[in-house]
Amino acid sequence: MNKKVTVIGGLNMDIKAKSKASLLPGDSNPSTIEISAGGVGRNIAHNLALLNVNTTLLTSIGNDMEGESVLKQTAASGVIVDKVYISSRNKTGKYIAVLDDAGEMAMAVSDMDVLEDLTVDYLKNNLKLIKSSDFIICDTNLPYDCLLYIFDISRSSGVPVCVDPVSAAKAVKLKGLLKDIYIITPNSKELEILSGLDANVESASKALIELGVSNVIATLGPKGLCHTDKNKSTCYSSIAKDIADVTGAGDSLTAGLIYGLLKYDSFQAACQCGLAAAAITLATKHTVNENISEEAIRKLLNSL
Repeated sequence: MNKKVTVIGGLNMDIKAKSKASLLPGDSNPSTIEISAGGVGRNIAHNLALLNVNTTLLTSIGNDMEGESVLKQTAASGVIVDKVYISSRNKTGKYIAVLDDAGEMAMAVSDMDVLEDLTVDYLKNNLKLIKSSDFIICDTNLPYDCLLYIFDISRSSGVPVCVDPVSAAKAVKLKGLLKDIYIITPNSKELEILSGLDANVESASKALIELGVSNVIATLGPKGLCHTDKNKSTCYSSIAKDIADVTGAGDSLTAGLIYGLLKYDSFQAACQCGLAAAAITLATKHTVNENISEEAIRKLLNSL
């Protein structure tokens, strides 16, 4: 695909612990523990590269073994990483998730201080790259002033921006900036924080449209997703059958969505591609399923 995407966001080392039985709070739970490359922005970029989208990642890592390892894994997937910033004062980010025996997340913690080393000057140094993209994707791990600058670039250059709110706590950064967002992909908690409503998904999504967002893709876990624009809301059911682990499913959904939009120029097709990508990821215990591909998405959608 002759399209270019610049992803600006988090990269970290993922540590996932999946309990072998029902979790017991306040106790040591026998688990299976895995360590892999992670980070919302990085995961999205990884999935896009596997879908044959020309993808460059802008992020920061520490000058340490973890950063070197994650960067090598990311580059091996086809993501362009030559402009990643290497910090001399912060260590590479880490994300620790605890999953129950069904693979659902019970809790997660993260240390992403290294992303505070990303500055507007760093983005200015990569301005030509960003403005030449067909799509910008960013997440709210970024400092506020970087988000503000990215949205300024999007508005002035006409390059659409897709934003992953990451978490309810970090989504707060987007308040007052919604008018410049072409696509936002909140889950129900993030949607509630951004809209100020605990009403149904469609009402909360319409509230974001009224605040200036062009398209809301509300991710609803096992229920699928709901796309809302200024005209209507359309909900799509999940197509996942086997769920081994939920970690990374939202990131693959975003990647599949942008892939579908670039390939088919249709939100209906894009939403279906996003759900297919998520289903492929959910079927494995890996945060990114290396078997995701254009062909895998086509086969899954054709089998429905």
